[in-house]
Amino acid sequence: MAKMMKHKFSIVICTYNGARTIGKVIDTISNQKNYDKFIDEIVVVDNASTDETKEIVLNKKKNNPDIIYSFESKSGLSYARLNGVMLVKNEWTVFIDDDNELRDDWIEQAAKFIENNRNIGIFGGEIIPKIEFEITEHEIENLKFALPLLACTHYSESDIDINQKINTIGTIIGAGMVVKTIYLKELSKAGWINCVGRTRDDTEAGDDLEILRYVTDIRKINAGHCPYMVLYHNLPKSRLEDQYLLRLRKSIVQSSYYIQSQKKWYALRRIKELIRMFFISNQYPKGTLQYKMEKERKRTYLSLIWRDKLILKRKK
Repeated sequence: MAKMMKHKFSIVICTYNGARTIGKVIDTISNQKNYDKFIDEIVVVDNASTDETKEIVLNKKKNNPDIIYSFESKSGLSYARLNGVMLVKNEWTVFIDDDNELRDDWIEQAAKFIENNRNIGIFGGEIIPKIEFEITEHEIENLKFALPLLACTHYSESDIDINQKINTIGTIIGAGMVVKTIYLKELSKAGWINCVGRTRDDTEAGDDLEILRYVTDIRKINAGHCPYMVLYHNLPKSRLEDQYLLRLRKSIVQSSYYIQSQKKWYALRRIKELIRMFFISNQYPKGTLQYKMEKERKRTYLSLIWRDKLILKRKK
């Protein structure tokens, strides 16, 4: 049997006020099976936290010298990621959020996936919500309905289909995104990406899609999905509130519109979406979160169309 090649990973954890969870995140990385074989640097980028994040990270560094603490003063996930990308040196970069906990075979499965897919340049895995509070029936309903918005692919591990070639969301999620470092370095030299990403005051999305688009559309390298890579997304109670989910829905529509506007025939794509909106009515019962979210999606998209007079191509 051929011996598996040795692939090295740089882990980049971006955090803002992550004191509640950052310690667990680092532990699940440090405790990976065959850690020494695959990982030799964990870059924690502190995006101007005001809590005890720095102290916790530096305390963890005492037991794991592979940890690198870096401070980023510009608020925004994309700035934090760029900070990390400038520091990494290994063949592959893994983006982890400060509320992600990796299953203990996650990095091992990532290495196996690369070995079996030599032409891959970017890929991801499965994300399961982790709830550490007493959840209500209403919150369970919100969670199950809004799984994709909350960057989760399945409600539980038992729902995962190991034969699926792409996750249930249909794209690669930033949490647990694995990218060949050379393409991230190229992006950084080209000025990085336009989307700022999540900030302390905003839920803006779209930075993940820009990285994916660069690798697949610009560099013409394959993307992939590994259902054996499982991480858990630790969700606080506030993420399951109606108002938060509505704000998140609006941000995702805005980001999708921006990405759509960078493609060829963007005006025709907008017209097609407008037609679909007018001919497909809101099927959800009035007053439900589902109804409100669908209404928010249409309202947001129409306001963007009105702003750009249908055909103007405007940056954010």
